[in-house]
Amino acid sequence: MNTLNLRTVIDTGSDVNYPVWHPFSNTTRNYFSMLNITKGEGIYLYDINNRKYLDASSGLWNISLGYGNKKIEDYILKQLNRLPYCSLFDYTNPTVVLAASKILSILPPNMKKIFFTCSGSESIELSIKIMRKFWALNGHPEKKLIVSLNGSYHGTYYGSISISGIEQEFVNDISPLPGEAIFINGGICRKCKCSNEYPSCDSNCVYNLEEIIKKNIDKIAGIVIEPILASKGVEVLSEKFITGVYNICQKYQLLLAIDEVAVGFFRTGESFYIKKYGIEPDIICMGKGINSGYLPMGAVSVNSRIVEAYSSTDGVITHGSTQGGNLLSCAACIASIEQYEVMNIGANVKAMGDHLKKQLSDRLLYHPNVGEIRGEGLLLEVELFINKNSGEHLTTEQICTIQEILKNNGLIVYRSDVGLTILPMLIADKDNINNLVDILDYTFKHISF
Repeated sequence: MNTLNLRTVIDTGSDVNYPVWHPFSNTTRNYFSMLNITKGEGIYLYDINNRKYLDASSGLWNISLGYGNKKIEDYILKQLNRLPYCSLFDYTNPTVVLAASKILSILPPNMKKIFFTCSGSESIELSIKIMRKFWALNGHPEKKLIVSLNGSYHGTYYGSISISGIEQEFVNDISPLPGEAIFINGGICRKCKCSNEYPSCDSNCVYNLEEIIKKNIDKIAGIVIEPILASKGVEVLSEKFITGVYNICQKYQLLLAIDEVAVGFFRTGESFYIKKYGIEPDIICMGKGINSGYLPMGAVSVNSRIVEAYSSTDGVITHGSTQGGNLLSCAACIASIEQYEVMNIGANVKAMGDHLKKQLSDRLLYHPNVGEIRGEGLLLEVELFINKNSGEHLTTEQICTIQEILKNNGLIVYRSDVGLTILPMLIADKDNINNLVDILDYTFKHISF
């Protein structure tokens, strides 16, 4: 048999024997220009040539506490030596119970139960099932519609993609989807055309939402909100809109699910973003930082209203995955939450987030291609234009070019359709932030479009 190790394949530039089909890509793409990452230490990654990169993408937004975190590794190893797996279909385990209790301890107080999943996408899919089954248990099986935002991203499972606003252009080739959704605009005040400035605006988006609800009240199960449209370019929804959505759900007795997959677990400084407004939704969807990205994991929490509806009718949710609540994942979750608390990660995120935003503003806004610097905590967007006075964004190809140049300069960042998304790890200090901005500043001083 002819065998090639990856080093040989990369050296020859041949993709004939390259076995991996990567996410969101075709089968013919040449992957030999991709970084071949072999090691991580703290906030840094190293490639096959031992070149060092500052990871300001936090893996895929999920590595919160750094690579090589000894406490997380120790908890995983101890659990591995004790018991690697326990099916939650028929059994329970102290590690699973403790992980659920730890999560509940940092959630809004109305949350009562945790259902473990394997990813954020699965968490969204489960939340849709929970909402639709809730109404069936209450004698309204016709209430199946989900309301979502046009700019939202909720994942790639069939359920989650069906309510992801920014993915609707892709769904025709994989339809039919599991149920209908209604997509609305609203909450992005900087793009609003109301006659008054926020917060004294006309609240047209909230009014329009309520009109849609009234027309479809007999069919709507609930609303799913991503409080920061992270994949849309870190568009932060206004407090007035979020509280307006909450009040509408209360008024019409609809279920409200908050997608905290990207922003939960202290990414913005709060343990969960929605706690900033004192709102208590019916469902919270989790993923990413739940165990600092060390193993596949997600979760859904539900409040007493949902618990009572299912318990009083002996209702069963038809959902489960073989690795949901995996013991090693739960051990990593326990270690992560303990460190979030002991290290006072929320305070660090707020301080470093303020420092990063100021540094980015002070050192990048001079550039003709750089527009607004926006975001919360350590989730920031550098919006990029052909010329900031033109209002026309750089093309995706141009943004990718900048991303590649930054990578060549030792900095890994994410990108959106409108610019660069900066997500340092939650353990970042001032020296790390200054290093990050130094590379950005240097790069932008040597590029133009």
